[in-house]
Amino acid sequence: MHSDSTKAAVKALLADPGYVIERLGLSDGARRTSQGFLVRCPAHQERTPSCHVYAAAEGLFFKCHGCGISGDVFSLVAAVHGLDARRDFPEVIKIATEISGFIDSSAAYQPRAPQSPLPPIDRPYPPEAEILALWESCGYVSEDAEVSAWLKSRHLDPVAIDSLAVGEFALARALPQEKTLPAWAGGQRKNWEELGFRCLLPLWDSKGQLRSLRARRIRPSQQLPKSLPPRGYKLSGLVLSDAGGLSTLRQNAILYPEQFVIVEGEVDFLLWATRESDAAVVDYGVFGISSGAWTKEVALKVPTQSVVFIRTDRDPAGDQLADVIRGSLKGRCRTGRAQQGSCS
Repeated sequence: MHSDSTKAAVKALLADPGYVIERLGLSDGARRTSQGFLVRCPAHQERTPSCHVYAAAEGLFFKCHGCGISGDVFSLVAAVHGLDARRDFPEVIKIATEISGFIDSSAAYQPRAPQSPLPPIDRPYPPEAEILALWESCGYVSEDAEVSAWLKSRHLDPVAIDSLAVGEFALARALPQEKTLPAWAGGQRKNWEELGFRCLLPLWDSKGQLRSLRARRIRPSQQLPKSLPPRGYKLSGLVLSDAGGLSTLRQNAILYPEQFVIVEGEVDFLLWATRESDAAVVDYGVFGISSGAWTKEVALKVPTQSVVFIRTDRDPAGDQLADVIRGSLKGRCRTGRAQQGSCS
């Protein structure tokens, strides 16, 4: 049982919004405010940050302007880990204590300087060796019962996903169960597999180099987002890509696709990437993106005079993302909004 003095000490150590959001994996896409940061709410799915994590005289607090959830730093820890702040408080305070670096003893507490949960980042992407090792440990999606069932429930063909090569990789792989993962592959207490993020997809930069992975959740959850990037690393400039898109990024194709489809999210990406898996020739390339990922460097790789169909969600965030893509291609390519069954 944790004493009131322990709770107070932990709360005092977790008063810096920047440190807390980094330790909780909320820093991707965060926006600085006068008192703290706007982050993507851990309690509901959103693309544009609307959850304010801020410092006050009484400590750190948060409030989401989208769903209305609010509370102190312990409530924030609970929301990130899918816990109930009251019912699961022993687990919440345990996590918060580890994050804070607080050392408890029978005599007195000895606070120590907080330590980063990950090695200092001197580059924007996870170590290449760790990415490759994790990917190579993954299995075929068609041979994993849980991942295969989830794909089929989304009208996706697991066999096609396994067989369609993207450079040296498949479109997606199944994360093994009960495997020790790198520190960046998950949250503070649980890794991707334990949280239900078992479908992995490779992410490519504007030069067609593998830089990162994206994990898609396949188990139901009201608290967790649908997908997660590596914790502590950026997504900007990285895209999901099919073979046509990758050849374009690498600029090693004799004939580039004349049409491109740019979609938002992993499911739509896999739908479009496997849409003509049985055809002799696929005449378009597919990029999958998330909010904030599309950059000018990627846009410049799309050949001039190409026809680009943009399929983002029909909501304000999706419309804004579509506008960003259109603006980056203006004067070079013809663009339009694509519907789910057509790319022409």
